[in-house]
Amino acid sequence: MTTLRYFDTRIASGEFPISTGVNNFPPDGKGIWRMMQTENGTIRIHDKDELTLSRGILTPIIQCCVENPGDPVLLFNLYSETMRRETLDSIIQCSDFMRLSGQVEYPDESCWSITDFVTIVRFNQKQASLSIMFTPIYPSDNQFEVRGFILSPIVWDEIFDGVFSEDMTGVDCVLQSRNRFFTFTIKEGKVESM
Repeated sequence: MTTLRYFDTRIASGEFPISTGVNNFPPDGKGIWRMMQTENGTIRIHDKDELTLSRGILTPIIQCCVENPGDPVLLFNLYSETMRRETLDSIIQCSDFMRLSGQVEYPDESCWSITDFVTIVRFNQKQASLSIMFTPIYPSDNQFEVRGFILSPIVWDEIFDGVFSEDMTGVDCVLQSRNRFFTFTIKEGKVESM
């Protein structure tokens, strides 16, 4: 069953409100999608990727951006992008490990994770100095089975806003991941990218 047909079936059956997951994505605003690189640039396509299908994991954004209910990010499959997929897989692996080892009663205290630096287009960032914290959602009857995620963007340069007094200049902060680094400097108490 295609994602579009699945979407229409769920809406038609009354399982979800008619406006659930509808975005401004042409041609019809329905269906789970991912980005694809072409010779003409990046485009949005319905997600029928082999990796997505073989893993049986769909993580569409279903609630976002209260100020813009038809936001184009709705139904983007987070699992389709490498850095987000690695983070999601690490949470699932952590939950499985906790279940098998019996080390904790509730893995939600241990199995959250943060992405490497990513780009979030809607933030109009100058550089990819953002990460996303993923916290797993577990059903009450099976505290080790990941059923969803709550996302929280971390805008690293904003973390330093208001931390330093106005007379502070010359403090450098380097954020480093396994693949990239960003340097911020403090001038007169304000954060500037280097």
